[in-house]
Amino acid sequence: MQQIYEPSEDSFLIEGCLRGYAGIRALDMGTGSGMLARTLSKSFKEVIAVDINPLARERVKGVKNCRFVLSDLFRNVKGRFDLIVFNPPYLPEDDGDLRYAAGRGGKVIKRFFKEARTHLYGNGKIIFLLSSFSPVLPEDIEALGYEVHKMKEKRTNWEALTVYEASYSRELGLHLARGFEKLVGNLGF
Repeated sequence: MQQIYEPSEDSFLIEGCLRGYAGIRALDMGTGSGMLARTLSKSFKEVIAVDINPLARERVKGVKNCRFVLSDLFRNVKGRFDLIVFNPPYLPEDDGDLRYAAGRGGKVIKRFFKEARTHLYGNGKIIFLLSSFSPVLPEDIEALGYEVHKMKEKRTNWEALTVYEASYSRELGLHLARGFEKLVGNLGF
């Protein structure tokens, strides 16, 4: 059984960016230690803490307005949210420790963003972190129809950690999809 991801510099950086966000429903994807779910529970009526590791359930037990969902990303998640927080595994490895490995080409992060758009209310936001080691760039997320804005950055001796806010633009997503279809058609596929 894999261990729980314990709070580190990245967790604290995201937590500091959550001030000022409040609403009805929030989701902490990859809750791990439950630290961010506990923070969200102070300003949201309902918090869903999601993790692929069943050991994470114990970390949010007793948080009054927090419910744990065992899930591989959004597979078992129902409904929409005002805010989704994601401190993803961001190392470019394909296998190994799920707390750190983003998969080849950042497949975990890309899959998250492809699935997240159907779980956001119209004005919903995603707060997420990327490392300078991440195989995914903000531009990759923008190409999926999101507007992405840098919130805060922290440099260490070995990496840069950056927290971003993203919102899904249905109009931008449709525009990008139409442009891709046109490009494919022009190439003769």
